[in-house]
Amino acid sequence: MAPTGRVGLLVPSGIATDHTTRHFFQKLVDERRLAELLDFENRRKVFEDVDSRFKFSIMLMTGAGDPRDHVRAGFFLHGMGDVDDPERIFELRPDD
Repeated sequence: MAPTGRVGLLVPSGIATDHTTRHFFQKLVDERRLAELLDFENRRKVFEDVDSRFKFSIMLMTGAGDPRDHVRAGFFLHGMGDVDDPERIFELRPDD
């Protein structure tokens, strides 16, 4: 990735919570390259063919030349409308 580039991925929620991915996720946080982590439950069938209990995340990362002092985050979201709800979205700092 270019130093000021960005990458957005749609990944299973385990990227942030599973024991097997902890070192990768910690590195993103330590290097301040994680810009957003928006975690969804598929209850409203965002993905119609995927089980409603499946959880997934939109993860946005930055290049090394664009470090972030906070992460825009939201958890247990049910649809894209939740992303604009200030009651559902908040900032996390690396120390959090």
